[in-house]
Amino acid sequence: MLEQSFDLLSQSDTYAIIEFLDQQENPLKVAGTYDELVKHLYWKEKNVPDMVALARAGIQYCLAAGTAVADEDIELALQLRSLAKTISYNLASYTWIGWREPGIELDETDQRFGLEAAKTNLRLALELDKGDMRISRAHWMIGAQLLAAADRSQARESFQLASIYASRAEAETDDLLARSYILLVELFEDPENASLQQALAQVKRQLECVEHGQMFVGQVETARQVFSVPAQRLQ
Repeated sequence: MLEQSFDLLSQSDTYAIIEFLDQQENPLKVAGTYDELVKHLYWKEKNVPDMVALARAGIQYCLAAGTAVADEDIELALQLRSLAKTISYNLASYTWIGWREPGIELDETDQRFGLEAAKTNLRLALELDKGDMRISRAHWMIGAQLLAAADRSQARESFQLASIYASRAEAETDDLLARSYILLVELFEDPENASLQQALAQVKRQLECVEHGQMFVGQVETARQVFSVPAQRLQ
C-alpha cells in the first residue's frame, strides 16, 4: 500500500492518493500509510503543500474510520484516533516556523493549519488519556503555534500549562523547555529586562546538563531569533 502510494505521489496528485487509500479495506494500515507519507513529504521531499494536504486527509480519515468501527471494535477505534493524534502533532510541528528547518517554506495558511492541528492534538491527548507527558507536549505545541501567530498572551498560558504537566510527569527536560519559552515570551514583551535575561540564561545552563541539552538550547536560541521581530497576528 505504501509503495503504491509513493508511486501515485510521483505520477499523479494528492487526490489520487486519497482516493486510492479510501478504497483499501484495512483502516489501520491506511492510517499508518498516511502517517508515513506525511513524514516522507516533510523530511525527504520538503514538500509542504502535499504534506499539509495528506496530513489533513489522514487526520480526517482516522477520525471518521474510528467512529465507524467504534461499536464493533473499540480497540481499533482507539488505535485510529491515536494515529489521528500522531498525525495532528506532526502537522503542527512541521508547520512551525520556529524550527527554521532548512528547505522548508511556510506561509500564513500553513501556520493556520498548524495551529488547528495543535488544538486537535491536545483534544485527542485529553480524550485518549495519554498522560501528563503527552498533554504537556500538546500544550507546548499550541504555545509554539500561538507564538508564531503573535498571540503572546495565550502562548504564555500554554507554555505555563506545559510546564505544569511536565512537572507532574517528573519530566525535567520538558519542564525546562517550557520554562525557557515562558521567559522568551516575557522577553519579547520586555527585551531590556535584565532579570528575565538572567533567568533565561540560568534555565539554558540547566538545559545544557540534560541529555541532548545543547540541541535544546540551540532550538531555544533559534526561536529567539525567529520571533524577535514581531509577526502580524493571525486573525
